[in-house]
Amino acid sequence: MGGESPNYGENDKRYRTADAALLTLIYPCKHLDVTKFPMIQKEKIFGIVNTLNTEWGVKRYNNDTYQSGNYWFNSIPTDTNDSSIASRNKNFIVGSEASWFFDSWMTKAAILLSQGGDISNKALYLSYATMHFNKTMSFINRPSLYGNGKECSGNSLPESYNVIATNKDWWHLSSPIDPLNWSKSSFSLMKEDINAIINFIS
Repeated sequence: MGGESPNYGENDKRYRTADAALLTLIYPCKHLDVTKFPMIQKEKIFGIVNTLNTEWGVKRYNNDTYQSGNYWFNSIPTDTNDSSIASRNKNFIVGSEASWFFDSWMTKAAILLSQGGDISNKALYLSYATMHFNKTMSFINRPSLYGNGKECSGNSLPESYNVIATNKDWWHLSSPIDPLNWSKSSFSLMKEDINAIINFIS
């Protein structure tokens, strides 16, 4: 996740309490011994990551400067050395973090959580799955869509949605990086679970 880690002290500027990478503890690490990693811990993880949910996707973590507002116009290298990170921090617009194409991952995690616990939890997590699934479908790039100055591939899955900011307005545009194997893989895994639910109901 950007070459950084949440394993810092509370007074360190890199410290954070919510990181989308925590989803790996729900999936693909779904086969962890239940006695060592009970359902309540997975539910807590989902709740933490869900605080990063935005209208346009899911933030990696709060105050994430990578691909934040106007990133594509500042000619900042994508590497993670100190000078690159310093440049990103200098140009950071508060609240303009990139929203990543993690809703398919969130859908998969919510479906897995719906399969454990009591019936009320099942309904709750299926509602989360529905919400994140609908967001996933709404972000598929249509043909002739332009994202950050570059034409996107038709019917492709974006890496993220990024903020273009002026003094008066903000626009959210699809990342010019598309399509990516990780977004396609995540979408395919989510689709398998959604299809299984539909087939079960029908």
